[in-house]
Amino acid sequence: MKFTFSILICITLVTSQKSFSQGVIDTSILQLRYNYSYIIDTSTKEMAYNEPMILEIGYKSSKYYNYYRKIGDSLLLIDLQSGKINITNAPSQIISNPGYYQKKNPSIIFQNFPNGYITEQTKLIKDYEFSEIMEKQIWELLPDSYNILGYNCQKAKTFFRGRSYEAWFAPDIPYQYGPWKFNSLPGVILKISDIKNNFIFECVEIVKSEPKRGIDKKEGLIKTTKKEFGLLSQTYRENPQLLLNQFGAKIISIKDSNGNPVDINSKTIKKRKSYNPIELTTD
Repeated sequence: MKFTFSILICITLVTSQKSFSQGVIDTSILQLRYNYSYIIDTSTKEMAYNEPMILEIGYKSSKYYNYYRKIGDSLLLIDLQSGKINITNAPSQIISNPGYYQKKNPSIIFQNFPNGYITEQTKLIKDYEFSEIMEKQIWELLPDSYNILGYNCQKAKTFFRGRSYEAWFAPDIPYQYGPWKFNSLPGVILKISDIKNNFIFECVEIVKSEPKRGIDKKEGLIKTTKKEFGLLSQTYRENPQLLLNQFGAKIISIKDSNGNPVDINSKTIKKRKSYNPIELTTD
């Protein structure tokens, strides 16, 4: 069962109005658009999601983010700064306005920034940032070939963070990046999926970046570790009100996928155990 949480925000609203500074870490060379399909609830295959994601490749790093979320964040910031939304009416307006795309994937992933690391910026009530070592993935190259967007691609297999993956990479685009945290192949990854097809990344467009377009990065987020953020996320999944209490926020209503109200103490909510993270292990 899918649930929608409506949240009354107090302290967190101030956080949402915070204007983060932007730093430029690289110059963009290529932009690749992917259709990202995934299943977050393994109890039913009908719970599939599709999101447009962008991979920006620079001279020494890459940035991967949700296209709609980036647009929505920009529009939300403009409306907050202009006074169109104020501290009194913001909660309901943000939740009810689909143009802000607040339900889309908030994570931004930088590969090889800083050098030798993967940095992730994401949001869980507040904005967080953490880094991990960018490990070199071990791939088995296969003779199979497949054409994607006019590029002859070669097949490869790997095992990463608890899942087996099959990928198609383009040797004619000689950058060792891919969507999400995938890397280390002798060409950009244009399609990759786990063997159970729970997570599918497929490139649908490749364009050259505008001259001197910068790859930007938000500054001023809360610095944490991957482990600490994982524990925070687990708390939110299992008992969202407990975490919201710490930030001065309150769940004012919960609705199921049919729009019907659900008791916040419902056993149905507490028994949700089918969470399907893309990373089953941390190493």
